[in-house]
Amino acid sequence: MAFKIINLYIFLTIVCIAFVLASGRATMGSSWLYCMTSGEGHCPDIGACNQYCLSTRFPGGGVCKGNLCCCKA
Repeated sequence: MAFKIINLYIFLTIVCIAFVLASGRATMGSSWLYCMTSGEGHCPDIGACNQYCLSTRFPGGGVCKGNLCCCKA
């Protein structure tokens, strides 16, 4: 019985980690990017996106991907 409970906790932990990564819209590549949804902001130019990301919690700056501002973690 205890073994089943431990397996359940491990499974729930993995599901929670996946949910956090998916809800944060993190993408894997050479570095982690957080791309804002269209309701959160758009990307008028690279300079504005970069400045916005640097002024928040993203020390890597930002880039425009299409019409979205993506911040580098």
